[in-house]
Formats: sequence, structure tokens, C-alpha cells
Amino acid sequence: MREDRTRAPALPVAELTHPAALAAMALLAVNDHLLKGAGILPGWLTGKLSDVAGVVFFPLLLTALLDTALWIANRVAAALGRPPRLDTALTVPKVVAACAVTAFALAAIQLSDTAVAAYRAFTGAFGFPAHVTQDPTDILALAFLAVPLWIGVRAARTARTPRSAPDATTPAAPDAGRPAPAGWNGIASN
Repeated sequence: MREDRTRAPALPVAELTHPAALAAMALLAVNDHLLKGAGILPGWLTGKLSDVAGVVFFPLLLTALLDTALWIANRVAAALGRPPRLDTALTVPKVVAACAVTAFALAAIQLSDTAVAAYRAFTGAFGFPAHVTQDPTDILALAFLAVPLWIGVRAARTARTPRSAPDATTPAAPDAGRPAPAGWNGIASN
């Protein structure tokens, strides 16, 4: 007879599966690898498309990477017999911080030669040397930070517990004993 095993929690990357995030990833890939330089669209337009797609995608990638690192640390702690304590829940502060990092990075790259050099060195270290065309008007793409902010805040506010749900190797979440907020699923918790 087969032993019943508790499923391990899923990786905390749900924000990357939102249709807007998937569309931004697809746009970035198609634009950067097929459209840029192909003469199909003007160069200024392909540049703006990349900026907008990156601004939508990058903050969500940052939150997913951070929470995945925390998830891995929790799994390692559990394997070592220590209680996992790192919160992998998507939170509003994480989303806001990811959007702020994105805004700072884009503005710095568009306005500072030093930032461009650092960015090129960073991407080059991973085998992906970046080609950067500085254009201060690219900062206008920051208006599209409203999209990942909306996705992240909405997801964070609807999440009741950390994204790595308790299982046989993970203790209950810090807020697992708290009652659900009043009105959750239309039922008052009092």
C-alpha cells in the first residue's frame, strides 16, 4: 500500500502567473528578440515597448525571487531540524519596495553613465552583456508601475497565510491561529 505523503508547498511565484505579467514577459521576449532591429517597427517604439514590459514584469520578478529565496531557506531550515521562520507571504511592503527598486534602477540607467556601466558589468558577468541606449523619456514608462503595484497589492490583500502553506516539514504560519478577517468569504469571524 502506498504511503500518504503531504504535498510540499508550491514555490511562491503566483504573481508571475498573472495574465498581465505573462503578457509583459511575452512582449519583452518578442520585442527584444524579434522586433528590435528587424525594421518592422520604428526603433523608438520597440524601445518604449521594452521599457513598459520591463516595468510591469521586473517588480513581480523581484518579489518572486525574494520569496523563493526565503522559501528555500525555510526548506533548508526544516531539513536541518530547525523551525522555518521566514515569511514567504506576498506583502504590500514587498510589492512597494520592488516597485521602488524598479523605478530607481530605470531612472538611474537612463540618467547616469555610472549606472549604465554598473548595469553592463552586472549583466555581462552572467553572460548577457546589455546594450543600453540612454533616453530620459524612457522614464515615462514608470507610469506603468501601477500595473505590478495593483497586481501585487491585490494578491497580498487577498492572501490569508504565507504562500508556503504548512506541511509535514513546515510549522504553522505565524498567523495561522488568528481568525480570518471579518467578511472573509462573506462570513464574519466573530
